[in-house]
Amino acid sequence: MKKVILTVFVVFAIFINARAQEFKTEKDLVESVLGKVKKDFVKETLLIPEDKTNEFWKVYNKYEEDKKELAAQRFKLANNYALLQNVSYQKLDKDFMKKVFKLQRKSDRNIRKYYRKIDRKVSTETAMQFFQVEQYLRTGIDNLLYGNLPLKEHVL
Repeated sequence: MKKVILTVFVVFAIFINARAQEFKTEKDLVESVLGKVKKDFVKETLLIPEDKTNEFWKVYNKYEEDKKELAAQRFKLANNYALLQNVSYQKLDKDFMKKVFKLQRKSDRNIRKYYRKIDRKVSTETAMQFFQVEQYLRTGIDNLLYGNLPLKEHVL
């Protein structure tokens, strides 16, 4: 079940970014559906204490809002990577990698920030599960995204 949800999540995420400029309304619709699928996955997977459910979803919804911009930047970088394939200019490659590492740090700080909030406001167990689920989804998306990009080749 988790693999099916992850696959649906990743396919929707890739579709959203690929068509973002052309189909703003469809993008919003797909993001909404994707958000619902992910939320259901989180609800099914995490053990949230009953008396802390409202607090958890307040924090989680804020996390998702903060994460949207980071996700858009990730897909933009992946698209830019594809454009660098036929370019042999070391400075462009280095600038690109600086952006990748900077974005990874931002993403790591963001998940750490919300792990701490969930730990304080809900429970350590739920916070750990939140972290694990987010890393699972992020890793799956990265595998599909970067696994389909060719390795940078030497261009003469």
